[in-house]
Amino acid sequence: MSQEFKKILIYGVGLMGSSLALALRKLDKDIQLYGVVRSTKSKEVISRMGIFHSVNIENEFLSKPNWSDLDLIIFGTPVDTLEALISNLPHGLNAVLTDMGSTKYAIDVSVKKLLGSKHKYISSHPMCGSELSGPENAIENLYSNKLCILTPIEGSDKESLLKIENFWKSIGMLCYQMDSKTHDETLSYLSHSPHILSSLMVIWAERMAGEVNRQSPMPIMGGGFRDMARIAGSNPEMWKAILSENRKPILNSLIEFQKELNSAIELLKSGEQKDFQNFFELAALKKKSLLKN
Repeated sequence: MSQEFKKILIYGVGLMGSSLALALRKLDKDIQLYGVVRSTKSKEVISRMGIFHSVNIENEFLSKPNWSDLDLIIFGTPVDTLEALISNLPHGLNAVLTDMGSTKYAIDVSVKKLLGSKHKYISSHPMCGSELSGPENAIENLYSNKLCILTPIEGSDKESLLKIENFWKSIGMLCYQMDSKTHDETLSYLSHSPHILSSLMVIWAERMAGEVNRQSPMPIMGGGFRDMARIAGSNPEMWKAILSENRKPILNSLIEFQKELNSAIELLKSGEQKDFQNFFELAALKKKSLLKN
């Protein structure tokens, strides 16, 4: 699929932004890619990759911003920074706007407040990533065959929505639309709280079994623990922002999880082997349903 955007700014080139740049460069050698980063180190790493037309440190860019020549602006910064960035945009901008944020309701509110009743902002959530962070860990096929949730915001036009949908499809993604409130509530169960639970698990396990584990020549754990621990401690700055922006839905989801944990404790107290078997049979069915196997 061809790419209709020819001048693209990725504002915040971490793992997601650099991986996106690799995918776009592979798709179209003639796309002009521009990057904005926060540190000299990131600028040096990205410049060595040789995929951007130019890369600027944020302070440099904001001192003399050039928004007008762009076709597409993609914000790849933590979600709690987006309101300030959107407020810096000039009125009447021709570029289509999107982000890669993991929460949507606060972005929805900010866009309507700052950009008014007519704009070209279509919020995006590419459902991909890694426990690693930074442009040095870029993955060329990170977006391929993954889901991208689109959240049109009141006041956006259908043409911009179609362009953004085609943009993500051009690098191999499937697209699905959700409103911002449903997005944040759903993702609290399917993404945000699982990261908290994974992090909590490794803290708990290290506290309770770390001393014995350190005495072993290799970690005393199988694949199950490693699978569950993979996302623990992922990019603390990004997850601080996600928890702050989506605090109430995440809190509600964890309260529901607490109820399920209490039920499992009562199951163990009962000691009924048949109930143990039923529990794992139910889990197998629910996993099959969730993963659409």
